[in-house]
Amino acid sequence: MSVYHIYPQEKQTPPTSRAQRRKLAKTPRIDRPWSPSPDADLSDDWSILSSMFKASRQSDLTLSDIVWQLEKEKLRTVSIEPIFRLDRWQRFEEKVRKLRETFQCPYSPSAGQIDIVFHGTASENNASIVENGFLLPQKEGEEDDESGHESEHGQWWGAGIYFTRFVELAADYGNWENIIVCAVIMGRNYRFTSWKRKGRRDTILKRGYHSHVNPNRHEGCVFDVDQIVPLVVLRLQDLCTGMRRVSFERADEEDLEEMKSQEGYRYQRNRGQWDKFCGGSLLEQGMLCN
Repeated sequence: MSVYHIYPQEKQTPPTSRAQRRKLAKTPRIDRPWSPSPDADLSDDWSILSSMFKASRQSDLTLSDIVWQLEKEKLRTVSIEPIFRLDRWQRFEEKVRKLRETFQCPYSPSAGQIDIVFHGTASENNASIVENGFLLPQKEGEEDDESGHESEHGQWWGAGIYFTRFVELAADYGNWENIIVCAVIMGRNYRFTSWKRKGRRDTILKRGYHSHVNPNRHEGCVFDVDQIVPLVVLRLQDLCTGMRRVSFERADEEDLEEMKSQEGYRYQRNRGQWDKFCGGSLLEQGMLCN
């Protein structure tokens, strides 16, 4: 399965006239019906994760697909650990509500949808990300302060929190040993048309937009910490040894369960209180799906 099967390209629809847009705007928006399965326990980490995947634009995506894509890049998944926190999740849900209220027009449906993306970072950053969530980096040229941190890989497309839809690219940023799977709502995204930078002004969020993406849409960044929430961390093992590559078959369900074993957990004490979902959660109400 190629990455384009996991993340299909958006269909190009013909432009509509102003009269058609006015007519569509008067049509009430109907969310895609969805509710948790009767036997799903929303207090269970893996049920919550599965529900979030179903609520995203990549509704058919599974952890098995992600692991298989990594295997094709000769990266073995050693462990899969859930790391979402209740407080961060509630802020993310509130941001989803606000953006969906803003973008109710039928001719911009993707602005209010959730995407499953990947963030590559060194493993020593995991504990801070689990406990504090993602932090915005300091803008280039500004003095150090407590409100941000220094970006490890630059700010080519803006001083935001970076992510990608390509696991191999995230693995590169994570030193081939660490990837964080995230949920993000991009809102209205500004796509750069040139690979050349125009100076410091490119690090600032474009007016009227909620996120930036690079020209080929392989990377993006958001400028609001509530627009992105970490879900699970994948610890990887690089199987490339010089010019020799180790080949192996796709992991089955038993292998996947072993990866999800609590023996590989490292960051549970950084999650805070996570007893169960609050009663008004968007997932329980089926509101995270369009």
